[in-house]
Amino acid sequence: MVETHYGSTFEGEWIDDGVEHGHGIETFIDGSCYCGMYILGDRHGQGTMTEADGTRFDGIWYKNILFIDDVNISFLINTIKLSKKVYNDVSLLSQRLQIVINLKAFIFDRIEAVCHRPGTLSTTLETILKCASPQYINSFVNDFVRFEPERWNILILAARNGFYNVVEILLKKFNVNIEIEGCVDYDSIFINGATALWCAAASGHLNIAELLVRYGADVNHHTRTNSGPLRAACFDGKYKIVKFLTEHGANVNLKKVDGTTNLILSVYYGHLNVVDLLLKAGADPNITDYTGCLALHYACEQGHLDIVKLLLDDESRRTQNACGHTPLMTAAMHSQPLIVEYLVSHCSYVEYIEALEILAASYCNDGVDDFEQTYKFLLKAMQLRYADPLAPVVKPILPVIAAYNDRAECQTIDQLENIRYDTEALRIETLLIRERILGVHSNALHYSIRHRGETYRDAKKFDQCLKLWLRACELKQITVKKSLEKDMKCFESLFMDMLAQQIKISTDILAQVLNIIIEEVQRNRQRIKGCLIDKEKKQQEDEYESNCYTSLYMVAVIAKVHKAKVNIRRRRIPCLAATVIGIGGCRVAVSLARYRSCIGVSLFFTK
Repeated sequence: MVETHYGSTFEGEWIDDGVEHGHGIETFIDGSCYCGMYILGDRHGQGTMTEADGTRFDGIWYKNILFIDDVNISFLINTIKLSKKVYNDVSLLSQRLQIVINLKAFIFDRIEAVCHRPGTLSTTLETILKCASPQYINSFVNDFVRFEPERWNILILAARNGFYNVVEILLKKFNVNIEIEGCVDYDSIFINGATALWCAAASGHLNIAELLVRYGADVNHHTRTNSGPLRAACFDGKYKIVKFLTEHGANVNLKKVDGTTNLILSVYYGHLNVVDLLLKAGADPNITDYTGCLALHYACEQGHLDIVKLLLDDESRRTQNACGHTPLMTAAMHSQPLIVEYLVSHCSYVEYIEALEILAASYCNDGVDDFEQTYKFLLKAMQLRYADPLAPVVKPILPVIAAYNDRAECQTIDQLENIRYDTEALRIETLLIRERILGVHSNALHYSIRHRGETYRDAKKFDQCLKLWLRACELKQITVKKSLEKDMKCFESLFMDMLAQQIKISTDILAQVLNIIIEEVQRNRQRIKGCLIDKEKKQQEDEYESNCYTSLYMVAVIAKVHKAKVNIRRRRIPCLAATVIGIGGCRVAVSLARYRSCIGVSLFFTK
């Protein structure tokens, strides 16, 4: 054993002139000890540094510097040691405070620099926390490293990334706030109010979830949207974490702000084993979300037959959601024939026929055109209607509608056979079916009509498009709560498109559209008066303003194009335009500049 010129003692291999070379053990004056390889006096190769408190750092050394996962461990250790020494050497509170501030900045800068490299980040955090003293780290250990757009501290960061050793050191050594809430980004969605346990559950780190709960983490601490750690685990079907949390008191029936439960979420994503576990843990399958849907509705919508079998009972099979749809009808609307066939034994004969008709309609007018499937299920439904020749189940005969080309629904198999290869007729047939069965208030019907109108627009069949869009608006206005703001924007865009192509716009159509928007603006004003909640009132005011602008824009462009076409019938347009401007009130008066700019834009369409 020899004493080096640094004051340390060395025992091991060396070469001439007392230069350490080979394997050796060096003990330093601060109580730390190195055991490993040397080359020409430098720590070089495999070696372990043991600090005075027993903390060990093992890895490959290069010229007295220890690197692990591309992290300069020696630099981190020396910086922490130096801060500790200076802190102990000064006595003024202000000086010590500045040292802590500088150390915090150093640590947080290192975290930010490597936060997107998990291996490097884990090693950096573990090294710093092993060396650092709670005496000064506790003053900022709970502070957020990042504030915008995310907001997290070291514990949340470590829990999310699965750094078990880091989380364990934090819990054992420092005064961490285990319930502190951050804001984290999961799949481009910012989760506000997420705790370390929530992040561990969402990321699938069972060992960290167990560790946090062992140290007292609240298994029911939820985010701002009422999402608890259990829901975070249910999202991706993390069975073991779900099981652990339910066994440790997690509320299985906790509802998020949108009314969905852990069960509904698990059902939607088809996690059969998690659904079964939640049901056995006491999850209530008869809780509905804000749309009135049960977990069973979502199982039918997504086609999860095994889950449907788990959930189905006499009460749930007849439960209607806010749109009036039973689970059977939900399956039919979402093109789930296997679910429809399974539910046959749980419904009436007429319900089965109508489900087949809606199933046929789901393969047409919703962006997925499969006319073979459409005809197949229409034919099957018609055959069931006439299965008993003495008592056929006849469709009700409804008045024809101009928007549907004055067509009536097929009443017989022969009539259906006649339109088998007529795709346009099949599309109209399925729209008629939806309106008859789902009713005029159905969002699904409105969507189908608008979608079919959009396809006509793309095909330059503007008259057909206008008829269907007007029908959709007419049906929406029957339901007072449904907004037409987006519909009006679509009309504006359509008219601009037609004018650009110098396509004539019917005066009657213009009058109908302006009448609709007048009614909509008047309804906007009534809704604003009835709003008691500031957020809802602001939303209605924005919609009102948007509709006023749209109406003025349409009037200006159309008036410019039609200025030379004056007869008694067409004078309805200026009258309606005056009405539009009149009901806009002072909000529109202030915006006349935009009105003038619209007239200028219309010059583009003149010769």
